[in-house]
Amino acid sequence: MIPLNNDAILKHMREQKHLDAQLLKPTQQISCPLQVDQVEFPLLVHVDPTGKALQIMMVIPCTMRPKAPIEMARLLHLFNREIDMPGFGMDERSGLVFYRYLFPTHNGQLAAEVFDNVLNSLPLIARAFAPFILDVANGAYFEAIHSDVTALFQKMTQGE
Repeated sequence: MIPLNNDAILKHMREQKHLDAQLLKPTQQISCPLQVDQVEFPLLVHVDPTGKALQIMMVIPCTMRPKAPIEMARLLHLFNREIDMPGFGMDERSGLVFYRYLFPTHNGQLAAEVFDNVLNSLPLIARAFAPFILDVANGAYFEAIHSDVTALFQKMTQGE
């Protein structure tokens, strides 16, 4: 178990996961660059001040074109509907697209195995879904990539 505080989580991320995690003092969030296939995905970890939850957010590095939010919303809705751990979202005003996971905690403790499993899944999530997100952010329409996304889900459910 990991105590639900920034110091313990930082220590765990640095020692167990060998991540270059740093505390951002103004926001009290832990920041960490996550390298996936030579692309940096910013990772933010936030401890709920009430001690009841921990949030991990992986930012998808893209800049949405002005008309992309509608198409992006359709794509992210499909992802969230089809995957076992939904968590894709976006902030239309800032053009931010992200994957977010919220851990409920018990007695101010976080199960290290669950935390590690989510951290270990992030590169897989980035590899599988970021290319489609980048396509839509850069101007592709949902209909144009829908068959490719559907093929991805079919491969995933068949265990390929």
